[in-house]
Amino acid sequence: ADKLLDEVESFQLLGWINNYHGSEFMGSLELGINFSKIDVDNVQLLTSEQFDKLAHQYLERQRSKLQSWFYNCIMKDVEDWQSDQKPQCDGLCKYNSSLSIDVLKPLTEMIGNDKVLYHLGEKIREKYFPLFLEEFGEFQNAYTKELKNYKEKYIKSPVPNSLEYLIANCNNCIKIKADVEDMIKKELDNSPSI
Repeated sequence: ADKLLDEVESFQLLGWINNYHGSEFMGSLELGINFSKIDVDNVQLLTSEQFDKLAHQYLERQRSKLQSWFYNCIMKDVEDWQSDQKPQCDGLCKYNSSLSIDVLKPLTEMIGNDKVLYHLGEKIREKYFPLFLEEFGEFQNAYTKELKNYKEKYIKSPVPNSLEYLIANCNNCIKIKADVEDMIKKELDNSPSI
C-alpha cells in the first residue's frame, strides 16, 4: 500500500482486506482453523496509515471518475437541447431525458448488497457517500448554470422544442432529487453507521 496501485489493484486489495475474516477466506470451514487459539480480530493486514492511504487513493480515483461522469452527462443533455426532436415522453406524458438515469448510474453501481461498496466494507462506504454528495452538489451547480444559459438564450429567441426541453429539465431535476434521496435513505436504513 506504500506504492501507488492502479484502480483494479486498489479495489482488489481493499476487498480482500474487508473480506479476510469472512467465510470465503480465513473463516472457511474447509481450512479447519481453530480460531479459539487465534485472536483474528486483532490481525491487521495493513497498518492504519497504510489502509488510510490506500482508501484515499481509491476514493480520489472515484472522485475523478464522478467528476468526469457528471460533466459528460451535462454535455450530453446540453447537446440534446439543440435537437430538432422533442425530448422523450414517459407513459404519463411527462417530458424527460436520459439524464435522470445517467447521472445516478455511478451510485447505482456502488450501493446495495453485493455491489462495490458492500464488497469494500464500511470504512470505504462511510467515506464514499460524503464524496458522492459533494460531487453531486458540484454537478447540480454546473447543471443549473447550463439551464440558466439555455433559458436565457431560448426565451429571447425561441427555437422548436425549447419549451419542451425546459419542461424535461424540470422533470429531470424532480426525478433525480427523489431518486437520490430514496437511494441514500435505503442505504442508511441498511447501514446506519454511514
